[in-house]
Amino acid sequence: MENDETDLFLNSPFIIDLLVIRMLKTIKNPVEKFIFCYVFLLGNKQKDAAEILNINESNVSRHIKKIKNTLQSFKKGYDM
Repeated sequence: MENDETDLFLNSPFIIDLLVIRMLKTIKNPVEKFIFCYVFLLGNKQKDAAEILNINESNVSRHIKKIKNTLQSFKKGYDM
């Protein structure tokens, strides 16, 4: 598949919604689901997430690393 076709495919809002839903199903920890939505999807700061969750910002960083490791299989599926 050419890059133009891939870009067109991934720019579809429906496809992105399906990917996000699948990613949320893959993440099991509710705190990590919140961080994924709040920081990754909505673009808020880790510091703000830490305040909301009443945890240390370093814990948010640790959760983000776990989220990235958990979702690594999605990246492998879309490498060209």
